[in-house]
Amino acid sequence: SVLSNKSTAVKAGHGVGKMVNSDTPIFTDKGWVLAKDIQVDDVLFDEGGNRTRVTAKSPVWDQVNFRITFDDGETIEAGENHEWNVLDLSRRTAAMKRGVSDWRDHWDAAKTYTTQELFDLGVKTTSGQNRWRIPLAAPVQMPTAALPVDPYVLGFWLGDGSSDYGGITYGRKKDGLVDEMISRGYSGKVRDIPAKNSSYITSSRLTEDLRLAGVLGNKHIPVEYLLASERQRRDLLAGLMDSDGFVLKAEGGADVGIDMTNERLSRDIYTLLMTLGCKVRWSEGVASYT
Repeated sequence: SVLSNKSTAVKAGHGVGKMVNSDTPIFTDKGWVLAKDIQVDDVLFDEGGNRTRVTAKSPVWDQVNFRITFDDGETIEAGENHEWNVLDLSRRTAAMKRGVSDWRDHWDAAKTYTTQELFDLGVKTTSGQNRWRIPLAAPVQMPTAALPVDPYVLGFWLGDGSSDYGGITYGRKKDGLVDEMISRGYSGKVRDIPAKNSSYITSSRLTEDLRLAGVLGNKHIPVEYLLASERQRRDLLAGLMDSDGFVLKAEGGADVGIDMTNERLSRDIYTLLMTLGCKVRWSEGVASYT
């Protein structure tokens, strides 16, 4: 759809200007920041996940914006002169004839168009499919961070832990996860709960580290974890998946997801996955317990 709104262009270190709505959230080395609040010398991330410094910022322009919807449901408002590096689905057949085994990796054939040009050329192929494809960004690259709680253990606690202290309830099939937690320095007292076919571990060290992280009574992923190294973020995700993740097998593959009743934590996980270069779909519904 087309609308009129305020846009800001930000010029990063590689010299390419991007024109998006001034209220667009942009991920920086300080977390999410609105485009209008980005300043020269702030650090953003390029498509390769590398840090790039802002070298210039334009005035705010009042011009035609387009609302673009991606196939994961996300939307963004971009100015008519915003530039996109895209693959044209209508040219897939020609690429395949040239011996391209997987058209989705044929990014040497990508071209740059403005938003207006994409709109004028048409957003659908003759068969009715979405015509334009853009690549997923690579995982954000950051140095190893000094974190108050081991990231795997934090993920395990966020999924199955007691909100107010370092206690975790786990099923008998998850004994190996507790062994992993202990191997990372968080030993504790274990108590069986036969009626629920589960066990419970409490760790005084974990309670203290969770307090230092500021998550006791307020489960969320602190920003320093979202800006930790890729290895640390993958460890955090592993803890979350081991505690609350699921896999739904489907024809040709599988869907992997996490169910949460805490909206803030759910959105934090969404950001975590995006920093790892994942394509994420976020949905909301009514929770039920059995």
